[in-house]
Amino acid sequence: MKNRKAAGATVEAGRARRAGPMKLYLLRHPEYGETTVNGRTKYEAVLAAARKWGTRWTELAREAEFIELSTRPCYRARRRRRMEHKRPRRPLDMSDYLPFIAGVIALVAATLVITLSFASAKLAEVMYGAPPSAEVSAPAESIAPAPTPAATPEPEPVSRYEAVELTEEDAYTLACLVYHEARGEPFEGQAAVVEVVFNRCLSDAFPDTVEEVVFQKYGDVWQFSPAPYLYTAEPSEVQYSAVMYAYNAEEPVVPPETVFFSTEPYNEHITAIIGNHYFCEIGG
Repeated sequence: MKNRKAAGATVEAGRARRAGPMKLYLLRHPEYGETTVNGRTKYEAVLAAARKWGTRWTELAREAEFIELSTRPCYRARRRRRMEHKRPRRPLDMSDYLPFIAGVIALVAATLVITLSFASAKLAEVMYGAPPSAEVSAPAESIAPAPTPAATPEPEPVSRYEAVELTEEDAYTLACLVYHEARGEPFEGQAAVVEVVFNRCLSDAFPDTVEEVVFQKYGDVWQFSPAPYLYTAEPSEVQYSAVMYAYNAEEPVVPPETVFFSTEPYNEHITAIIGNHYFCEIGG
């Protein structure tokens, strides 16, 4: 009988230990060192440390130093505290329905306002507008529309250099010339160099084709200094664009009399200054 009571007391003590909060202990032992273990009591902490170090718990219990680091409440205690602080749900009353009722009233009022405004517009149309006629009017006599005079087509713009023959080889030659002479100049300056070549083609004082103009000599002097090494150039899309712009432009950059360009004025008859180049005509 005594053994049963003792066993019952041991079980109750074990339950009491398990019901407590989980704690984190720091165990220091002169032989095994330090370690941290979890346990609700120091007894559980010693057992955990003995399993970790592989020794008997009785050897640790005599010489170990216990330091409690933190306490973590058990799940049941946390839940009990939450239930204690939880507010009970109250029954709904009239104040809970007031926002819904206000919304319904606002919706009905907006509908009535729209309906009344539409009805008042119709009433005003009936009272002040033309009264509807019950008679069916005879169809109006159809009148044929007056013939529209034919529009006079506008003449298509003609390029100044339409008479100059420009082949793919000529375009490449001009792009190489622009590369050597004016690749550092603004786009208008590059197009103006091409226009000088075209103006020479149209002038009686110079040859008629692009190739002859570019490679023309006066004695031993080339008219365009890059002519001997012209095809060492690597023209880009900018130079090709300058060639086609000058050829198709409705409003050229320089006047048609411009047949010279250089970094210094060729004569007193200057027609334009673009970038570092002076553009001149032949003069009187």
